[in-house]
Amino acid sequence: MSSRGKRILDIALRANESQRNMYACESNVSGTDSEGEVNCLFGDHSSDEYQPDYEDMSDSDRESVTELQPNNFVVRRNEDENICENTVTTHANTLNFNLSFGYPKSDTCSIWDAGESNEEHVENYHEAYDALKTDREKVKGSYNLSYMTMDLQQTIPLPRLSTSKAFYLRQLWMCNFGTHISTKEVEKAVFCSWTEDQASRGSSEVFSCLLTILELEDSVKNKDHLIIWSDSCAGRNKNFLIICLYQYLIHKGLFKIIDHKFPEVGHTYLDSDRDFGRIEKNLRKHQKSIERSLLNPVENIKS
Repeated sequence: MSSRGKRILDIALRANESQRNMYACESNVSGTDSEGEVNCLFGDHSSDEYQPDYEDMSDSDRESVTELQPNNFVVRRNEDENICENTVTTHANTLNFNLSFGYPKSDTCSIWDAGESNEEHVENYHEAYDALKTDREKVKGSYNLSYMTMDLQQTIPLPRLSTSKAFYLRQLWMCNFGTHISTKEVEKAVFCSWTEDQASRGSSEVFSCLLTILELEDSVKNKDHLIIWSDSCAGRNKNFLIICLYQYLIHKGLFKIIDHKFPEVGHTYLDSDRDFGRIEKNLRKHQKSIERSLLNPVENIKS
């Protein structure tokens, strides 16, 4: 922190300490103006009161320190009760200090972060979420409809160690393809996992995983209509190989209609991402290892 920042912070801390004493002011404090404001003294203002050193300060430093001086704080009297409200105004309240508390955001929309969002983008993302919600509710009233979301989870290092030295060593990566299936009878999550020495993360792997799940999973059998939601990644979900897979499934008679829908770019949080979040929560409880049994808690997930 710079010397200017330290001086301003010191002034702010002392003003904050004086602010606590200000709330103890009584009704007989003098100095009431026409608007009913009472100027309360901060502390005892004895000879050892802190005085900033203005000689070594620049003009901007003097202005900042002056705004934070205790004399600039005012307590407003409550007209209904003969007490001082916990409301403090200062000349510095016109400044935007940009102070806030909250969890850091992740996986945000790049268009919004760049400040390039427009009405069309906002309208498309709202319409996509409304359609997603409609499809999710529609399967509860139809036996011939199946709803599915699919995505690839972030790769998981093996072995999963908390030791700092492991970060600099070469580790084996585990891939996990997740689907969230909803029908009138059941709602569950199904995963296909493999390591990087067995296969990559391209369209061929997505093709194989999706075909295996649709052929072997009993919950999607004997359904006429399949609705799939995924992000619009061209290398995995939005390519000619996936279209060929859908043609094969229809030709084989597994489905009559297959709809593949894509939400707006930057707003692709689907049911599969919620399943991945539960997996990550389990992994944080088992920092030193990873087993396939960790995927079992999300074998049957109820929304």
